[in-house]
Order: sequence, then C-alpha cells, then structure tokens
Amino acid sequence: MINNNIEELFFNVEEQKLFHGDEETKFKKIINKDTNKIISVVSNDYLLIPNKLIINSVQDYFGGTIKPIYTASNGGFSVAKLQTERLKEVSVGDTVAAVVSFENSYDGSRALSINVEALRLRCMNGMVSSVNVFSARTKHIGDKNPQEIVDNMLDSLDKFDGMFDSLVSTFAKMRKVNFTKAVKIEFIKYLSNFPTYVSDLIVQQIIKDDPKTVWDLYNSITYVCTHLMKKSFKGLEMEKELNNFVYSI
Repeated sequence: MINNNIEELFFNVEEQKLFHGDEETKFKKIINKDTNKIISVVSNDYLLIPNKLIINSVQDYFGGTIKPIYTASNGGFSVAKLQTERLKEVSVGDTVAAVVSFENSYDGSRALSINVEALRLRCMNGMVSSVNVFSARTKHIGDKNPQEIVDNMLDSLDKFDGMFDSLVSTFAKMRKVNFTKAVKIEFIKYLSNFPTYVSDLIVQQIIKDDPKTVWDLYNSITYVCTHLMKKSFKGLEMEKELNNFVYSI
C-alpha cells in the first residue's frame, strides 16, 4: 500500500540460522522482530540492510529533517521517496528540492538502490515533476558492514551539489529562451514519436497555455504529465524523454 507513513518501514528485522534437524543449512531466515513472523528465507551470503539504517543515513547526510512523499512496503520489499531540506528557488512560486528515493528488500527480490532527484514543487497548482541527478545500486551479498555500504553509496554524492546547481541554472536559462515558431515546428515534429493520445494532450495544453518561453513550454508538459496522463512506468519514461528534449533546446 502506497502512503506517506515512514514509520511503516521502521519495523525491526533480524536474521536467524535455519536448521534441518540438528544440522545447520546454507540458508537463514529474515524475521520481523515486531511480529515474530518470517519475512523470507535467503542464502547465508545474503546481506541484511535495514530500512531504518538507510533512512537515518540519508537524514545524517543531508541534515535537517526529511519529509516522506510516499512510502510502500509489503514486508519483503520497500520503496520510499523522501524530501530533504536542500531547496533552490528557480522563480517565485517554483522551488526545486533535493529528493532521495530508495528501493530495498528483505527477500532478495531487489538490490538496494538509492536515487537523488531534483523535484519541482509548484505550490500554486500542485504540479510535481522530478529529474534524476544521481543513482547508486548494490546487491545484498557478502560479509560486509551494512552501515559502511550505505555510507559509501552516499559518499559518492560528493558531486551532487554541483549537479543540482547546474540543473537549477538550466531551469533559469529556460525562462530566457523564447518559444519561437521554429522551435514550435521542431517540437511538433518530435511529438510524432509519441502515442497520439499523448501528443494530442500536449498540443491541446499548448494551445490553452500559449507558452512564450521554453520554461512556459516545460510547465505545460509538466502539467500534462502530472495531471492528465495515467501514472505508469511507461508514462514516466515518456515524461523523461519530453523533458530531455526541452532541456536540449
């Protein structure tokens, strides 16, 4: 179930050896200590990395407080998107925040992945759109220290501030680039790469908004992607492709 309750990810976990009679096997159990229920049975080389460790490490790295945008967990697999206090204002009413999302599993179904995005928060109309800035991934394998693994993943964020500032600078420049007739023709041609229902929605929104700059065009696309298109992995990929085109103008 998807919600914004970060506490649902904080249940305590531990691993216990698995025996066949008196003999130790090559497997172990991952236990939810709060309910004493078995989450999964995994091989002995599986590395347990608790959700709470990940979230606390993210908060320590970015400082301040973190705000859950959404969380979801079925016990064995968890995802979360967390907004940090790292904020940059592109224009009045249009702020970009550094957001951390992660996937983690206690059943071996997923590797641990940590992504940092620049999330646009348009308070006036509820629009939300993000651009991926950083990604790191590691498998749950080996006799390693979980804290060191997460710290090493976050340490590779040393160039994040520069990338974050560069992206905000790109947004600011887009406000100064006119949405000329030549750009319109190029953009309409590019829309032929997308399903008709997507191109129709965008063209209708452009007619309604009458964008004067590339930034205005970006806002129109963001509105279509966040308000009019169905939420799906395919939809997210199309949004990414559209945004990349706009950045290149």
